[in-house]
Amino acid sequence: MGSGASAEAKSSAIQLLGEKLLKPGGETVDTATVFEGKKAVGLYFSAHWCPPCRGFTPKLAEAYKSHLMVKGLEVVFVSSDNTEDEFKAYHGEMPWLALPYGERTKKADLSKKFKVSGIPTFVILNVENGSVITTEGRSAVMSDPEGKKFPWIPPTFQEALGDKFLDGDETVDKKKIEGKTLGLYFSAHWCPPCRAFTPVLAKWYAGIKSELGDKFEIIFCSGDRDEGSMKEYYKEHRAAGGSWLAMPFDRKDDLDSLFEIQGIPTFLIVSPEGKVINKNGRSLTSAPASEFPWHPPVIASMEEPEGINETPSMCLMLESCEPALQKKIIDAVTPIAEKYVKSGESLQAFGSEAAGAQGFAGAAAGMTERHVVFIMMPSTGHVNPSLPIVAELASRGVVVTYYVHEQFRKVVEATGATWRPMQRPHDLTEEQAARYLGDLPKSSCIFPASTVPVAAGILPSLTNELEMMHPRPSLIAYDPFLPQGLVAARYLKIPSVSLLSYTGPGVVSTRAEVSLQWEKNPAVQRAVREIKDLYDVDIFAQGAVGEFYSPDRNTVTTFQRLFAPPLSSLQKERMSEIPFRCIGPMVSSKVERISHAWASAEQLDKELPWQTINEARKSKPIVYLSMGTVATSSFWARKFGPTARSNGLEDFSGKEFVQLVLKTAFEAFQDEDVLVVAAIGPQADALENLPPPPKNFILQEVVPQLQLLQMCDVFITHGGANSVHEALGLGLPLIVVPLFGDQPLNADALSNTGAAISFRFPNETLSPAALRSAVRQMLEPGENGENSFRLAARELSRQMAQTGGVAEATDYILLGDETSSPKFGGA
Repeated sequence: MGSGASAEAKSSAIQLLGEKLLKPGGETVDTATVFEGKKAVGLYFSAHWCPPCRGFTPKLAEAYKSHLMVKGLEVVFVSSDNTEDEFKAYHGEMPWLALPYGERTKKADLSKKFKVSGIPTFVILNVENGSVITTEGRSAVMSDPEGKKFPWIPPTFQEALGDKFLDGDETVDKKKIEGKTLGLYFSAHWCPPCRAFTPVLAKWYAGIKSELGDKFEIIFCSGDRDEGSMKEYYKEHRAAGGSWLAMPFDRKDDLDSLFEIQGIPTFLIVSPEGKVINKNGRSLTSAPASEFPWHPPVIASMEEPEGINETPSMCLMLESCEPALQKKIIDAVTPIAEKYVKSGESLQAFGSEAAGAQGFAGAAAGMTERHVVFIMMPSTGHVNPSLPIVAELASRGVVVTYYVHEQFRKVVEATGATWRPMQRPHDLTEEQAARYLGDLPKSSCIFPASTVPVAAGILPSLTNELEMMHPRPSLIAYDPFLPQGLVAARYLKIPSVSLLSYTGPGVVSTRAEVSLQWEKNPAVQRAVREIKDLYDVDIFAQGAVGEFYSPDRNTVTTFQRLFAPPLSSLQKERMSEIPFRCIGPMVSSKVERISHAWASAEQLDKELPWQTINEARKSKPIVYLSMGTVATSSFWARKFGPTARSNGLEDFSGKEFVQLVLKTAFEAFQDEDVLVVAAIGPQADALENLPPPPKNFILQEVVPQLQLLQMCDVFITHGGANSVHEALGLGLPLIVVPLFGDQPLNADALSNTGAAISFRFPNETLSPAALRSAVRQMLEPGENGENSFRLAARELSRQMAQTGGVAEATDYILLGDETSSPKFGGA
């Protein structure tokens, strides 16, 4: 409100911002008086936790104090801080007013009114009438900190367009675009989604250009930080087939400001006069030239829902319909929608007429198709439990796409899913190392911390691929070790479900100082900032390294007796609101499994001597020994590190520990009347420097565990969740020698039930005599001829059988809380 502002203008200001605002020191002032003598007010949406905000705030403050305040700008801080204390501290760094932190409803209303989709956002309003001058105040201040163009009223289209353009290495004038419909491509080389989208756009442009001739031209509008980067990126466009024009670097901000571009990549279709034809040009890369100039249809897809905020809309949920039924319904509704758009009738009138249209009724009967995307950790124990669910989904007609390393391709495709490759999270590529590590060696960011920069590196191509899928993904099921599943779901605005292949978050809790140390890793911090900047997701808000749970739902492949809720202080602080549900072990004899992901084809095809085992069963007990697949693959030559600190094995490598167990077993059973079958893993040096195995041992690289367990009397295991559940499902007691991660707490839980003997601290307690004694206890008849360990294992088997199952788990994954399975809160 300037001097003598109308009562109506003052009333509008109060309605917009409330009656009181705050000065940095906390003093309140009347909204009706603070804008006297001002030309414009800037609403600054920001938060201290946001790195780009902390970068922009001091620049805005300097411009405000030095130039903009005296020219008639007032600023109001609209906080997205997590607490009032954070708000007060951050506001204290600012020289302007703020909306009181307690006005959360007002803050939400402002964000909605001005379509704030990310921060920092700086919206400039005309003080006199409250109209929006620009939502791109941040760009205005950065390009004009002295306010020479204040209050930054956007130029006309022709002014912003200018009269000179780059055409490869040449400069051309405005005649090159006269009378043409234009595609304005806002992009930058520093933006990974832009780099992923550019070749897609170039391919489409090359295909339609020959048909359209001089009717259509694309102009690249750079968001690069310097002219050299812009020119290099423009060369990449041309090399990819994007033979379009480019705005000169010194005029790159005018069109951005005019069209209020809030994120990149953005591709607009505009008429020769500058009228926007289609705001969502990114969705046109499969549109034919025959549909030029690509006006948005009156029936639009919710894959691209931007128009919902621009006009009254009615949503038809047809994603689960068969394609033929979708077409039938759309064909029935389209002429009615065209009539509504042309006449301007009420939305209610349109809905009533559409509901009665022939072809619209009966849609529910055809809603059978969905698309679930799996993003999984490349580990045998993580993939195998997901396969029965994938097979069940496929049997119901659900489209399933499954991202995982190529080692798992065969078993994934056997379920009926489409396999897609996914980089292992253990190792950064050279490009990722250069981006996130800088001068640091790769060894400075190893697994599990490496999962975060690897995720940041692959997210641009992953999200771009997911956006292009048909049918569009309706749900992402992912391994909580991997943050990309959570981020992709949030980015696509679809539900997510994490699949815990262990007994609950409590068994993977790491001491807070270790988790925080991983989070402080420079590569992790850079990756977290990039994910926050590009996708507006703070992956550590409700999670930690290796624990990126879904806010929607999280399935746990165990039963209530063994469920381990959040345990550590960090888990309880961050995950208290996260929902977990036990779905029982996911085991199906009908689904092909993988015995060891990193074994060779020859090792996988090698048959156990089943005849020898069957003959031995007639006269002696069968003991099966396996230390799992992780120790014999990714950790074979690496120390277990902090993940094994709770049971004293952090300084052991997989090879050292597996060989310790094998040597102990050799000595323990060489004179016992038992047959021991041991899975030793695929490593060529597995038996290096060990004594020859006793004659009553069968050693094999890879063992078909489910088949062998049915023939065993005792199972010596590392205590991984899958091995535990597979044994308990058969009522088989266990001897647990835990390595790391969830296994020590699994050992504790099992020994507490009486179904297992635990060597919780193997380096201190495991010896030939102790191991031999444990096996003998498992084989003793006990009172009334019933062994107590076997009785306890049978009881757990009974409880396990009553929990969920594959069909019920699939229902819950698809429908969430509409099913009746028991639910466990996060605490």
